[in-house]
Amino acid sequence: MSRAFFIFSVTLALLFGGAANAQVFKIGAKAGISTSGISSDDLSIRSTDDLQDLKISLQNSSPEYQLGLFTRLNLAGLYVQPELMFTTSSVEYLLEDFRDGTSDPLYEQYFGLEMPIMAGIKLGPFRANAGPVFRTNLGSVSEITQLSGYGRKFRESQMGIQAGFGFDLGKKLILDFRYEVDLSETRDEITIFDQTHELSKHGGQLSVGLGYSF
Repeated sequence: MSRAFFIFSVTLALLFGGAANAQVFKIGAKAGISTSGISSDDLSIRSTDDLQDLKISLQNSSPEYQLGLFTRLNLAGLYVQPELMFTTSSVEYLLEDFRDGTSDPLYEQYFGLEMPIMAGIKLGPFRANAGPVFRTNLGSVSEITQLSGYGRKFRESQMGIQAGFGFDLGKKLILDFRYEVDLSETRDEITIFDQTHELSKHGGQLSVGLGYSF
Protein backbone atom coordinates (compact mmCIF):
# COMPACT_ATOMS: atom_id res chain seq x y z
CA MET A 1 0.00 0.00 0.00
CA SER A 2 2.97 2.36 0.29
CA ARG A 3 2.87 2.77 -3.50
CA ALA A 4 -0.82 3.69 -3.40
CA PHE A 5 -0.29 6.26 -0.64
CA PHE A 6 2.67 7.68 -2.57
CA ILE A 7 0.55 8.09 -5.71
CA PHE A 8 -2.21 9.71 -3.69
CA SER A 9 0.21 12.11 -1.96
CA VAL A 10 1.86 13.13 -5.23
CA THR A 11 -1.52 13.71 -6.84
CA LEU A 12 -2.60 15.92 -3.93
CA ALA A 13 0.64 17.90 -4.17
CA LEU A 14 0.09 18.50 -7.88
CA LEU A 15 -3.47 19.57 -7.25
CA PHE A 16 -2.52 22.04 -4.55
CA GLY A 17 0.25 23.40 -6.77
CA GLY A 18 -2.07 23.86 -9.72
CA ALA A 19 -4.81 25.34 -7.61
CA ALA A 20 -2.68 28.38 -6.75
CA ASN A 21 -2.78 29.45 -10.40
CA ALA A 22 -5.99 27.94 -11.71
CA GLN A 23 -8.25 28.85 -8.78
CA VAL A 24 -10.41 25.86 -9.64
CA PHE A 25 -9.49 23.62 -6.73
CA LYS A 26 -12.13 21.90 -4.61
CA ILE A 27 -11.85 19.93 -1.41
CA GLY A 28 -14.72 18.47 0.53
CA ALA A 29 -16.37 15.60 2.37
CA LYS A 30 -18.05 12.70 0.64
CA ALA A 31 -20.26 9.75 1.58
CA GLY A 32 -21.34 6.84 -0.56
CA ILE A 33 -22.90 3.42 -0.74
CA SER A 34 -22.23 0.54 -3.11
CA THR A 35 -23.49 -2.93 -3.82
CA SER A 36 -21.65 -5.58 -1.87
CA GLY A 37 -18.38 -6.74 -3.40
CA ILE A 38 -18.22 -9.77 -1.13
CA SER A 39 -18.90 -13.24 -2.50
CA SER A 40 -17.92 -16.69 -1.38
CA ASP A 41 -18.41 -20.27 -2.43
CA ASP A 42 -19.59 -22.68 0.25
CA LEU A 43 -16.67 -23.98 2.30
CA SER A 44 -16.67 -27.66 3.24
CA ILE A 45 -14.35 -28.50 6.14
CA ARG A 46 -13.44 -32.19 6.15
CA SER A 47 -11.82 -34.36 8.82
CA THR A 48 -8.72 -36.47 8.31
CA ASP A 49 -10.89 -39.43 7.24
CA ASP A 50 -12.47 -37.21 4.53
CA LEU A 51 -15.84 -36.89 6.27
CA GLN A 52 -17.54 -33.50 6.06
CA ASP A 53 -17.47 -31.92 9.52
CA LEU A 54 -18.45 -28.32 8.84
CA LYS A 55 -20.02 -26.25 6.09
CA ILE A 56 -19.85 -22.45 5.94
CA SER A 57 -22.12 -20.71 3.43
CA LEU A 58 -22.73 -17.03 2.71
CA GLN A 59 -26.30 -16.01 3.59
CA ASN A 60 -26.46 -12.22 3.33
CA SER A 61 -24.07 -9.35 2.67
CA SER A 62 -24.70 -5.69 3.41
CA PRO A 63 -23.94 -2.80 1.06
CA GLU A 64 -20.53 -1.19 1.45
CA TYR A 65 -20.66 2.21 3.16
CA GLN A 66 -18.05 4.87 2.44
CA LEU A 67 -17.08 8.12 4.17
CA GLY A 68 -14.12 10.37 3.51
CA LEU A 69 -12.62 13.30 1.60
CA PHE A 70 -12.28 14.28 -2.05
CA THR A 71 -10.27 16.86 -3.93
CA ARG A 72 -10.66 18.11 -7.49
CA LEU A 73 -8.75 20.23 -9.97
CA ASN A 74 -10.70 21.52 -13.00
CA LEU A 75 -8.71 22.66 -16.05
CA ALA A 76 -10.25 23.63 -19.40
CA GLY A 77 -13.04 21.07 -19.32
CA LEU A 78 -10.85 18.34 -17.82
CA TYR A 79 -10.50 17.38 -14.18
CA VAL A 80 -8.72 15.07 -11.75
CA GLN A 81 -10.48 13.92 -8.57
CA PRO A 82 -8.55 11.87 -5.96
CA GLU A 83 -10.46 10.57 -2.93
CA LEU A 84 -9.64 8.91 0.37
CA MET A 85 -12.58 6.90 1.75
CA PHE A 86 -13.06 4.79 4.86
CA THR A 87 -15.22 1.75 4.01
CA THR A 88 -17.17 -0.83 5.97
CA SER A 89 -19.42 -3.76 5.10
CA SER A 90 -20.72 -6.87 6.83
CA VAL A 91 -21.79 -10.41 5.97
CA GLU A 92 -23.79 -13.19 7.57
CA TYR A 93 -22.60 -16.79 7.25
CA LEU A 94 -24.41 -20.01 8.18
CA LEU A 95 -22.25 -22.55 10.00
CA GLU A 96 -23.53 -26.13 9.77
CA ASP A 97 -21.86 -28.62 12.12
CA PHE A 98 -22.55 -32.16 10.88
CA ARG A 99 -20.95 -33.65 13.97
CA ASP A 100 -23.82 -32.59 16.24
CA GLY A 101 -26.44 -31.51 13.69
CA THR A 102 -26.49 -27.83 14.67
CA SER A 103 -26.52 -24.72 12.51
CA ASP A 104 -25.78 -21.16 13.64
CA PRO A 105 -25.52 -17.75 11.97
CA LEU A 106 -22.14 -16.04 12.23
CA TYR A 107 -21.45 -12.38 11.48
CA GLU A 108 -18.36 -10.64 10.19
CA GLN A 109 -17.72 -6.92 9.62
CA TYR A 110 -14.91 -5.54 7.48
CA PHE A 111 -13.11 -2.18 7.56
CA GLY A 112 -10.88 -0.71 4.87
CA LEU A 113 -9.52 2.28 2.99
CA GLU A 114 -10.30 3.07 -0.64
CA MET A 115 -8.35 5.54 -2.80
CA PRO A 116 -9.87 6.26 -6.23
CA ILE A 117 -8.00 8.65 -8.54
CA MET A 118 -10.51 9.68 -11.18
CA ALA A 119 -9.87 11.73 -14.32
CA GLY A 120 -12.37 12.85 -16.92
CA ILE A 121 -14.17 15.54 -18.85
CA LYS A 122 -16.64 18.15 -17.62
CA LEU A 123 -19.39 19.60 -19.80
CA GLY A 124 -21.44 22.07 -17.79
CA PRO A 125 -22.77 20.21 -14.75
CA PHE A 126 -22.18 16.79 -16.36
CA ARG A 127 -18.97 14.79 -15.81
CA ALA A 128 -17.64 11.50 -17.21
CA ASN A 129 -14.61 9.86 -15.60
CA ALA A 130 -12.50 6.76 -15.08
CA GLY A 131 -9.40 5.80 -13.13
CA PRO A 132 -7.65 3.35 -10.82
CA VAL A 133 -8.78 2.57 -7.29
CA PHE A 134 -6.49 1.24 -4.57
CA ARG A 135 -7.85 -0.63 -1.55
CA THR A 136 -6.35 -1.87 1.69
CA ASN A 137 -7.97 -3.90 4.47
CA LEU A 138 -7.82 -2.45 7.97
CA GLY A 139 -9.22 -5.53 9.69
CA SER A 140 -12.44 -7.20 10.71
CA VAL A 141 -14.65 -8.13 13.65
CA SER A 142 -15.79 -11.72 13.31
CA GLU A 143 -17.80 -14.33 15.17
CA ILE A 144 -16.09 -17.03 13.10
CA THR A 145 -13.08 -16.66 15.38
CA GLN A 146 -14.90 -18.84 17.91
CA LEU A 147 -14.07 -21.87 15.74
CA SER A 148 -11.06 -23.86 16.86
CA GLY A 149 -8.06 -23.34 14.60
CA TYR A 150 -9.63 -20.37 12.77
CA GLY A 151 -7.33 -17.98 10.92
CA ARG A 152 -7.87 -15.26 8.32
CA LYS A 153 -5.47 -13.72 5.81
CA PHE A 154 -6.57 -10.59 3.99
CA ARG A 155 -5.00 -9.30 0.81
CA GLU A 156 -2.64 -6.53 1.84
CA SER A 157 -3.67 -4.41 -1.12
CA GLN A 158 -6.04 -4.55 -4.05
CA MET A 159 -6.30 -2.61 -7.26
CA GLY A 160 -9.30 -2.05 -9.48
CA ILE A 161 -10.66 0.28 -12.10
CA GLN A 162 -13.67 2.59 -11.74
CA ALA A 163 -15.66 4.32 -14.46
CA GLY A 164 -18.82 6.35 -14.38
CA PHE A 165 -20.43 9.76 -14.57
CA GLY A 166 -21.56 12.50 -12.24
CA PHE A 167 -23.19 15.88 -11.85
CA ASP A 168 -22.23 19.11 -10.12
CA LEU A 169 -25.34 20.29 -8.27
CA GLY A 170 -24.68 23.99 -7.89
CA LYS A 171 -21.33 25.15 -6.52
CA LYS A 172 -21.13 22.88 -3.48
CA LEU A 173 -22.73 19.48 -4.12
CA ILE A 174 -21.43 16.68 -6.35
CA LEU A 175 -23.14 13.42 -7.27
CA ASP A 176 -21.21 10.42 -8.65
CA PHE A 177 -22.31 7.09 -10.15
CA ARG A 178 -19.59 4.46 -10.74
CA TYR A 179 -18.92 0.85 -11.61
CA GLU A 180 -15.81 -0.88 -10.24
CA VAL A 181 -13.99 -4.01 -11.42
CA ASP A 182 -11.38 -5.75 -9.25
CA LEU A 183 -8.08 -6.36 -11.10
CA SER A 184 -6.21 -8.14 -8.28
CA GLU A 185 -5.11 -11.73 -8.81
CA THR A 186 -4.79 -12.74 -5.14
CA ARG A 187 -7.72 -13.60 -2.87
CA ASP A 188 -8.50 -13.54 0.83
CA GLU A 189 -7.89 -16.81 2.66
CA ILE A 190 -9.58 -18.54 5.59
CA THR A 191 -7.99 -21.33 7.65
CA ILE A 192 -9.96 -23.79 9.81
CA PHE A 193 -8.51 -26.98 11.32
CA ASP A 194 -5.23 -26.30 9.45
CA GLN A 195 -7.09 -26.34 6.13
CA THR A 196 -6.69 -23.19 4.03
CA HIS A 197 -9.39 -22.10 1.56
CA GLU A 198 -9.35 -19.20 -0.89
CA LEU A 199 -12.44 -17.02 -0.76
CA SER A 200 -14.10 -16.08 -4.01
CA LYS A 201 -12.94 -12.93 -5.74
CA HIS A 202 -15.63 -10.28 -5.49
CA GLY A 203 -17.43 -9.18 -8.63
CA GLY A 204 -18.15 -5.71 -9.94
CA GLN A 205 -19.66 -3.05 -7.70
CA LEU A 206 -22.11 -0.27 -8.47
CA SER A 207 -21.80 2.79 -6.25
CA VAL A 208 -23.33 6.21 -5.73
CA GLY A 209 -21.63 9.01 -3.81
CA LEU A 210 -22.65 12.48 -2.63
CA GLY A 211 -20.04 15.12 -1.83
CA TYR A 212 -20.01 18.62 -0.37
CA SER A 213 -17.12 21.00 -1.07
CA PHE A 214 -15.94 23.35 1.65
